[in-house]
Amino acid sequence: MVAASLGRSCGVTTSGEALCWGEDSSGQLGDGSQTSSLVPVPVTGGQQFSSVTLGEYHACGVTTTNAAYCWGVNSEGQLGDGSQTFSASPVLVAGNLLFQSVRAGSFHTCGVTISQLAYCWGYNLDGQLGDGTSAFAVATPVAVAGDHSFAAVAAGYAHSCAMTPQGAAYCWGSSTLLGDGSGQDQPVPVPVAGGLSFSTAGGALSAGQESSCALTPAGAVDCWGHNDLGELGDASTIARATPVPVAGGLTFATINVGLFHACGVTTTAVAFCWGNNSNGQLGAATAQSCVLNGMTAACATSPVRVTGTVQAGASVARAAGRDAHVQERNPSILLQRLGPDVLNPASIVRAPRQ
Repeated sequence: MVAASLGRSCGVTTSGEALCWGEDSSGQLGDGSQTSSLVPVPVTGGQQFSSVTLGEYHACGVTTTNAAYCWGVNSEGQLGDGSQTFSASPVLVAGNLLFQSVRAGSFHTCGVTISQLAYCWGYNLDGQLGDGTSAFAVATPVAVAGDHSFAAVAAGYAHSCAMTPQGAAYCWGSSTLLGDGSGQDQPVPVPVAGGLSFSTAGGALSAGQESSCALTPAGAVDCWGHNDLGELGDASTIARATPVPVAGGLTFATINVGLFHACGVTTTAVAFCWGNNSNGQLGAATAQSCVLNGMTAACATSPVRVTGTVQAGASVARAAGRDAHVQERNPSILLQRLGPDVLNPASIVRAPRQ
């Protein structure tokens, strides 16, 4: 599997070795250095990984023995080792917890243990750790509040979501991203409105910066949150406080939410994307335009097929996916930084923080 984030990528080989490549000013590659690399370099420590996940300036992995390790920037405690000191090598997440999955948000991290309990750590000013507090930085895992069992978790920038084994979705954090319709910040899990039942398979839940999406057992996609550039895919640019179905009647196997856009792969192995297309991130030309704060960007408010061919008869199973994690949540901040190159994620650069 592979994962990508700001300026770098990581992957896990079939033999369980984790490798990373790209920008490394604060140890984000996990190879013990702060030297960027144009080719994959092994993550140090000799651990055998089953998965990796990338935040904005940190990364985490779950080993084949269910231990969680993280590396990179740690200014908000997102490595979970009890410190706020960056590490260029993997450090063990505190608490002797055994995880089935971990998802890195922009500056926080959440995981589900093998006993189906959710824990989060790191940045928490919006209540995205779900423990009922809004402390700035939490350097060790805290249990997500409530008597819930979870099968999967997803982490964005200002919110997090999780799925119960029965397919009920819960979110916590910033008010406009929770899908509960309340319009209130929630530092503890609240049920996503509508009484919907979602798939619990890997790749069925994804939280980005502006929105979240989840797959139903039948392969439909429902999304909620901001929608300025069509990132909900419901043929509109109207923000949705509760889930709405992605237009087009497609049957998806996986879903992945990014910055102002989302993509999914259907059960027939065809990729579709929707939302912002100002830099070609949808993989196809679009004639539609969307406006955010007076600035215009190419977009698609409904799914468009990614250009290319597909092997006849191909199919795809639901496999473990990665949540997309991005930088600034405030559109005005984005626009100030980007200027005329509207909403180009590659243009958003923070000074690495140690």
